[in-house]
Parts: sequence; C-alpha cells; structure tokens
Amino acid sequence: MRSQALLRSRRAGPSPAALSSCRPDRSTGPCSGPCRSARCRKTWDRAIERLGLPDCTPHYLRHTWATVTLTNGVSSHEVSRWLGHRSVKITVDRYGHLTP
Repeated sequence: MRSQALLRSRRAGPSPAALSSCRPDRSTGPCSGPCRSARCRKTWDRAIERLGLPDCTPHYLRHTWATVTLTNGVSSHEVSRWLGHRSVKITVDRYGHLTP
C-alpha cells in the first residue's frame, strides 16, 4: 500500500512547494537559494527547452500554477496549503484579486 502511494506521488510530479526549491537567478549566477549547483541549472534549462517553454524560473511556474488554480475555482485555503504558506493571509494578499 505504502509503495503504491509513493509511486502515485512520484508519477504526479513535484508538489507546488517543491517547484520553488531550486531558484535559478540569472543576475547573480547559476543558482541561488537551496540549489546552488550548475547541475541544477543545467537540468532546469534542458527541461524548459524540451517542454518548449519560454525562459523562466521555477518560481515563475509556481506563481503561474497558483494563478491558474485559483482562477479555476480552487479555494484560497487549499492553494495556500499546497504552496506551503504559513498563513492563508499570504496567499490572499498575493492572489486575492483572482478570487470572487
């Protein structure tokens, strides 16, 4: 049972919170934040190129995911939890204009 749940979670891909664990910063070097290796940057760049996405950072994709999710009717509380925000206030302050 546990191994099946682990397999399902890996197939689903990274959680929204994990998307921001590597934060490439073009202005200061290959990576800033928790991921500081050139390997991280290279892997990210290859994935973006393969997907045909414009040059962007994991943080940009995280923000885009939150925006799309909220505009599709998912509650701020749920999105806040998925993003790993300490408080729903953080989510509402940033994305509140997207919810009715």
